[in-house]
Amino acid sequence: MVVTNRINVSLANSQAAKFNTLSSQLQALNSSLKSINGNITHGWQAKEIVYINQAITNISKEISSLTSELNSLGKDVISVALEISREEQAKIDAAKKAAEAEAAAKAAKR
Repeated sequence: MVVTNRINVSLANSQAAKFNTLSSQLQALNSSLKSINGNITHGWQAKEIVYINQAITNISKEISSLTSELNSLGKDVISVALEISREEQAKIDAAKKAAEAEAAAKAAKR
């Protein structure tokens, strides 16, 4: 049994790193957004500021949620890739062992 299409764990690690990079970029964006919100609050005294603050707070919460999801996805990608790799290796090992047993049985008959 020859397995030619095995999971590429390195590619999975690379994809997970991209998720982490995007997460970091979103965190930086969120930080900037909070800073802008503070500047608006201190520099602008109008009735509308309450609504602007609420909108920015909601956006910030969404960004935080996306950041968490990206971090989780990155970990899941690596975990699943490693699990699939272990399963593939177990199948290869089992097939090899079966082939060796079959060869030994044939040799014993001679």
